[in-house]
This record gives sequence, C-alpha cells and structure tokens, in this order.
Amino acid sequence: MEYIFSLKNGIKVVIYTEGNNIIVNYLSSGRIVRAGILFNNYRLGLTSIIKDDEIYIAYVSVENELVWDKLGSDNPIVLYADKGERWMIDKIFIREYQGALLLFYMVVNHMEKQSEIKYILPYGERKSRIILSNKDVLIDYDVGNMFSKYYLWYREKKDSVPNFFIMNLEDINDIKIKEIFIEETPTEKIKEYYEINTEKKLREEQEKYRMEIKKNTEMLENNYSKKLDERLHNVEKHYKKQYEELSEMTREIQEEGKKWRELYYKSVKKK
Repeated sequence: MEYIFSLKNGIKVVIYTEGNNIIVNYLSSGRIVRAGILFNNYRLGLTSIIKDDEIYIAYVSVENELVWDKLGSDNPIVLYADKGERWMIDKIFIREYQGALLLFYMVVNHMEKQSEIKYILPYGERKSRIILSNKDVLIDYDVGNMFSKYYLWYREKKDSVPNFFIMNLEDINDIKIKEIFIEETPTEKIKEYYEINTEKKLREEQEKYRMEIKKNTEMLENNYSKKLDERLHNVEKHYKKQYEELSEMTREIQEEGKKWRELYYKSVKKK
C-alpha cells in the first residue's frame, strides 16, 4: 500500500512498503530531498492519514503487534499485541470522527475459526473494544461514511454480499452497531460506496503514486542526462585543448628541427 500526502509547505510525503520495510520519501519540486526507512519490522496492513498537517501511521509488525506512530515523533506505540499468535491481527484502518482518530482492526483465530472487529483510540484510553464478534473467519471488512451516517460492513466469503451495520458514534468510547439489510439501503448506493471506498480508491492511490514516481524518475533522468552532457562537453574541451597544445608543440618541434637541419646542411657545404 502507498500513501501520498501534501504538506502546507509544499512538500509531498510518499509512504510505502518494500519487504519488511516502511519507507518515507520527501519530495520538493518533484525531487527527493530526503528519504529513509521508518520501520523494518512490517508484516501487513499499512494505513495512514493526515490531520492538521500531521501524518499518522499504523501497521502490523512481524511480532503480531499493532503499532501506531506520528511521523517525526520517533516514539512508536504498541497499542495491541498477541505474541502467542492465538489471535492474528489483520486488516487495519484509521478513521477520523469529529476530530478524534480511531484505529479499527480485525483479529482472527484460525484454530477456532473466529473473528473479531475491534477499535482503539490512540489518543484516548488506548483500550481495545470489540464491535463485532463472528463465529467464522471474515474475508474482508471496512468502516466508512455514507448517507451522513457511519457504516460497518464485512464479508464471510469472497463473492458473498456484504453484511451492513449502522454505527452509533454518540459515544466513541462505546460504539454500538445495528444490522441493516439490503432492502433498507439502495443496492446501487451500496455498490457505489463499496467501489469508492475499496477498489476505486486503491486504483486512484496507486495511479497517483506511479505518476509521482514517474515524474520524479523523469526529472532525475533529465538531470542525469544534463550532467552527463556537461561532463562529456567538459571532457571534449579538455582533450581538445590537450590536442591543440600537442599540435602546437609538434609544430614548434618541427620548426626547430627544420632550423637544425638547415644549420647542419650549411656547415656541410662549408667543408
């Protein structure tokens, strides 16, 4: 997963994963001005959001920890962990509601075939709360806004119709949900919501990232080509100067040799 954010100072921040690394690039005028590895224990689930010009990151580590960090803080927080790996953390999302940041995540017990969808307030009590418990392994889920209300949906199978729940967020310390049915919400709207918040959004983010990298690569190639041309021009000038100096030296030697030959012939004639 990749994220691209624009800061108020014009700097673009690109965050992406590569193997077990989470990498950040800072770009100005299409050029990388700073880059580095944020974390080297990434397993899955990179999610990020910008709020008040601050960038927040969450991910699941190889130690099965739910890690939270604010970019630049150098003080990551482990919000949840199950190092015994009875409950594996999967599919995490950061969402904002009325100024508060909420981190949603799913834990799966493959041995007992159970799933739980939970949430935690990174800047609140930091207490994990269960929203939904399911006696099966869930394939997918998401939380989002539609029709001015917040919904949670999940699927038990890849091609199954999502189960939808309306969320009561009056008390974010105790979120409650109520199941709704397809006939209660227009099917086309659900389809539109699903596409916007999953596949379409992912495609747009990936395309944005590819364009940013392409732009940056082209700029680097142009700069390299320009520098190479300058270098070749300087090398050409250097050798041209050397050639001219050698040519001048050769001419002088030839003239000096001619003088000595003439002097030699004159001395021979006198004898």
